Formats: sequence, C-alpha cells, structure tokens
Amino acid sequence: MKILIVEDEIVLAHYLQQALEKEGYQTAVFSSGEAALEAVCDLKPDLILMDIVLAGIMDGIETAGKIQSILDVPIIYLTGYDDQLSTDRAKRTNPLWCLLKPFRINELRIAVDMTLHRRRLEQQVQQLNRELERRVAERTEELLHANMALASEIEERRTGEAKLREAEELYRSLIEATPAIVFLVKLDGTLIYAGPETEKVLDLAVGSLLTEEILHEGDRSRVINEFLEAVAAGRIFHSEFRVMAPTCDYLWLLTKAAPIFDVNGKVIGYHGVSFDITEKKMAEEEGRVNAERLRAVFEATRDCIFIKDRQLRYLLVNPAFAALIGMAAEDISLRTDFDLYTPLVAQQLAKIDQRVLAGQSIEQEITREIRGVIWTFLESRAPVLNGSGEVIGVCGICKNITERQQTKAPSKADPVFQSKKMRETLALANVAARSDGIVLLSGESGVGKDHLAKYIHDASRRASGSFFAINCGALPPELAESELFGHESGSFTGARGRKRGLLELAEGGTLLLNEVGELPLRLQVKLLAFLDTRSFTRVGGERNINVDARLMAATNRNLEEEVAQGRFRSDLFYRLNVFAITIPPLRERVEDIPILAKLILTDLTVELQLTDPPNYTDASLALLKNYDWPGNIRELRNHLERSLILSVDPTADFKENVFNDSDGHETQPTLLTKGASMEEIVSDLEKQLISEALKKAGGRRQMAAELLGISRHTLKRHIQKLGLNGD
Repeated sequence: MKILIVEDEIVLAHYLQQALEKEGYQTAVFSSGEAALEAVCDLKPDLILMDIVLAGIMDGIETAGKIQSILDVPIIYLTGYDDQLSTDRAKRTNPLWCLLKPFRINELRIAVDMTLHRRRLEQQVQQLNRELERRVAERTEELLHANMALASEIEERRTGEAKLREAEELYRSLIEATPAIVFLVKLDGTLIYAGPETEKVLDLAVGSLLTEEILHEGDRSRVINEFLEAVAAGRIFHSEFRVMAPTCDYLWLLTKAAPIFDVNGKVIGYHGVSFDITEKKMAEEEGRVNAERLRAVFEATRDCIFIKDRQLRYLLVNPAFAALIGMAAEDISLRTDFDLYTPLVAQQLAKIDQRVLAGQSIEQEITREIRGVIWTFLESRAPVLNGSGEVIGVCGICKNITERQQTKAPSKADPVFQSKKMRETLALANVAARSDGIVLLSGESGVGKDHLAKYIHDASRRASGSFFAINCGALPPELAESELFGHESGSFTGARGRKRGLLELAEGGTLLLNEVGELPLRLQVKLLAFLDTRSFTRVGGERNINVDARLMAATNRNLEEEVAQGRFRSDLFYRLNVFAITIPPLRERVEDIPILAKLILTDLTVELQLTDPPNYTDASLALLKNYDWPGNIRELRNHLERSLILSVDPTADFKENVFNDSDGHETQPTLLTKGASMEEIVSDLEKQLISEALKKAGGRRQMAAELLGISRHTLKRHIQKLGLNGD
C-alpha cells in the first residue's frame, strides 16, 4: 500500500515516514503541494497524509481538491490549527480523517488503518455494485437463483461472514425496488419470499399458501398443467394467466420462474417474477375489437380502399376494389397501377402517389376507364407513417360518384360556328387544351368566357378532373382569400372548422378565375406566389400545401390599362398572359346567332319544363341578327327566356311569340338610342322586364319573381332601385 506524505516540516515528515514504513507501507514525501500534484498521477497512492498549511503557492486543502479532481484517493488532513474557516474549506474535499497536531503514533496508526479499511470496503462495495448491476442487466433469472442460493446459505450458516450479509442486503434492496412481483415458492405452495409488490398487489405474505383458487377459473386447468409439465421436465415455467386480486376482479400476469434444485437435482421450488400486464391485455382486446370493426367496415363498404408500399405496389385492397378491377384481392397484391390500368392512367396515378409519398394528403375527383367502363371517383389519398413518422406507403379511399356525375347536364357536341372569328377562337382553344399552361381569356361581358374555359378543360387531359369557376368581382374582400386558399379553424371570427379552398378542390382539374381584374391587390401577391411555386398556405395555417391544378383567368377589362393605372400588378399580368385568347362580341359574329339561339332554346325548354322546343322562322332570326346585342350572348339568352316566359303558348310560332307579349304588344329587342348610355339602356330593360312580369303575375310579387328566376327579396330591391310602384 502506497502512502503519500505532503508535509513541509522536515522532521515531522521524516517521523511519519519511518512510522509508516515500520507498519509495512510504502511512502513518498513531498514538502509542497505543487510537487505532490505533479507526482501523484505516476505514484497512484492509496492514501495521502496532507498538511493543511504548506509552504508554496497552494496550501494543503487546495492541493487536495486538485488531486481529487484527477484521482480518486482518500485524504487524511494534518493540522495544528482548529479554526472554523479551515474546517469548512477542508470539508468540501470530503476527507476521511483529520489529525490535530501534535498526535500520537497510535492515533496515526488507527487513522491510517481505519481509512484504508474503509477504502477497501468502499472499493469492495463498488465492485459488488458493478457486478450486481451487470448481473441484473444480463441475467435476471440467474440473479434470482443466486439470491435463493444466498438465502439458503444464510439459513444454513447463520454466523456467515459480514460480507455475505452485506451482499444479501444489497440483493434484497434491489429486489424490493423492482416494480415486478418477485417470489420464491416451494412445490407445496408455501411462499418463502414475497417482494413488496407481491403483498401490495396479491395480498400475499411470506408463509402464505398458494392454492389453485387464486387462479382465474378460465385459466386454472391450463396453468396447472403447464406448471406440472415444467416441474416434471425441470425447466423454466413461462405463462400468461389471470389471478384473482383483492383490488379488482382479476389481474393478468406474465410469469417467468426458474426451478430450484436440491443437491440430488430434484426440483424443490421455483423463484421468479410476475409482471402486471392487465393494461396491455385490455389494450390488446380493445385493439382486436377495433380491428374486427375496421375489418368489417373495410370488407363491407362500397368504397374502394387500398394500401400501397413505397414502390407503389398494392399491399391490401378491400373486396369493393377487387370487384371493380375484376380480380381476386390476392392477385392484385404486389401489382402496380401499370398492371391494372392503361399507361396514361397509370402515369397520372403514379404522379399523384409520388406527391403523397412526399407527405401530402390529396383529395380530388378523377375519371378513368376500367375494363371498358368510364368511372368517376372522389379519391382521398394520405401517407402511411411508421412509428418514427416516416412515410412508408399510400392509403387511398375511392368513392364512386359516377351516377352523381351522370345526373349533371349531358355533354353536347361541339357547335359548328359559321363566323371566321369564332372558328379562329376555337382553334386557339384547342391549342390551349393540349397543354397545362395558363390561359387568359378576354372579351366583353357576356361573350361566354366561362363556357370557353369549360370547353378547354373538357378537351384537355384534365377532363377527368373537376372544373371550378369563381367570380372574383363577387367575392367580399375579407373572404376572398379564404374562398381561394381555404382557412384553418379559428383563423378568424366565424372560422369554426377547417375549410379547403377552391385551389385545393380543383386538384387534378381546372380553376377559372373569372373577372380576375377585380382581385384585390393584397390577394394578387399571394396568387402570384402560388403560380410561381404551385404551393400556398391556408389562412391561419403554417403548412405549405402543394396543388396540381390548372389555372385559367378571364376578364372584361383591359389589364394593360389596369396595370398602367396601378390597379393590377404588372408581374401578375405577365404571369397570367402566357396564352391569351380574345373572344369576339356577338355583334361581330351575327352569323352564329342561329346556332346560338337553337342551343339556348334547347336549354330553356328543359329548364322551363316545356314539352317541345319553340318554333322559329327565318324572319325571327333576321330580327335577332339586326340587333347589336350590347350584352352579347347573356343578353340574347335573357331575351329568349323572357319571351318564352311571357308567351301564352311558347311552342307556337317563334316569330309571333318572341317579339309579342300576351296582349299582342310588340316587344322587339331594345335598340341603342343615340345619346343613351349603356347603364340607361340596361335600366330600361330591367324596368320593362319587371313591369311585364308583374303584369303577367297579376301584381303578385312572388309569382313575378319566379317568372324572372330571382328571389322575392331581389325583386323588391330592383323595384325600389328603379322607382317602380310594384303593382
């Protein structure tokens, strides 16, 4: 054992060295703290005798503190002073002893022996702790066996060594701190040892007799047979079962116990642990019930449900999906869309799935051909995440809305227009339909910009997707952003839930921004950002949402002039003006009026529930062609509808009824009057329409409103605005 003496009094240092070497210790003497600190790492002493007052820069307390920061070694202080300040400083270094000069050699011997003995005991305890921790971590069962063996040895050797008693206490502390039910039991059922949890949970103490009644009757025979088989084979007993408990009806226990053998190798008992897994079992049962419910929904629903992996192979499909494809579910497994659909449809679906794998959730209407039949689905696709939050696949639900789509107005064959300008316009529209670029439609109010936008959509590859149109001029400024981009719950007063905007709803399809020139400047900035990035955030949202939707814009304004006046952003204009189409007014394409009139009257026949479409003559068409139609196609439709409503027999000759009311008064189309503004002409038309409707309805406003196709409140507002008496 090495002892380092740090003492600046040479005589005392020599005296201490001789006394300790007589006791068989190796010593080294240093007169300053600096010298001792420099040599301590090489010497690695087992004990240091440190004088508090030393010559040099550092005193003994400071030296001891620095030595202990680099080496774990016990210290005995030597001092001739007993002041409180030195005592408080010394305590911070945790000395094991302090000798007050002068002291006797016996006092030194006792201090050294006790300190080294305590050091040895601490090292032994540390070693036992490390060994205990290792064995507990690696072999819990072996630890319990060792504890049983140790308990048996203590019983046989009551006067065992102190170290064994100390080890037993350490083991016992560990077991008692374990949250599991720890037990030692004889084969006759006598409980030899019961941990705290055993008494707390099962109300069983040492000496209690375990009987079969403690087992739940549903598990009793099985557990007894398993235990007897384990005893007969001398192997570990491992089982899950229910036991009766005083705090509740029963508990689920996971029990693992190892056999205890006597000197002849015969099993005399078992020691082990039991863990309360009641919550786990209840969760498993709840999960099983939920799984059965989900499976029932999964198999019974008419909606098609599927799950794909990251390679976009089908892992799971429900019966509805299998029936739609016309294959067994197991035959669809591990196939891709390229095995089930045409290459064009498969590429479209793969593009959508790749966005889902990137973390997006997508909902859209999509039309595709399956086994020669055209189907329309409302599809929702979301990423499948693992426990780490990583995307591992795609989950999709497809709702068949084909019948709902078929209830919409049937598609008509493309009209064959006679005017050169309209044929050129349609040719440009067909060019626009071949790409996904932005289209800017311009023209006077009522020329049919929204109809041309729908024509382009129906002729494009996005025809299977949705078509949405929004009139920017009709949007309240405070709600315009929410209508376009959606909002999160609570983002503003009245936002009670999350709402998807029109851009999201147009996923996979087309969105028409009608009257885009009316869009507020603040919203123009956000629209420009979307056009550049194809992503946006909802009002009050934080997450970017990517959308694959085609954008078209329409306006009756001169956007270049609006830019010059500062009412429209130039950068947004350049971004929208990618492919511009100007629709000619009706007065420049009068040769198309016959086909337009025929189409409009066909629609009105359905809307007004007429048995047959009205007849019309060449003279009637001539009258229509001779009018300038400042309101364009919208005015033409309104005039034809008004004439049908006010006619006694709408199916009679068109010439006689379209331009004559029920009293025989001629009601030819209003012509432009020199000096009259457009507002005055429109006002006169409104007065005439409302007056005739009121007259035909006998002064009843509700009936007149129905004839005009407006609400009673709107009719009242027009009467007040135009100064009519309403009779």
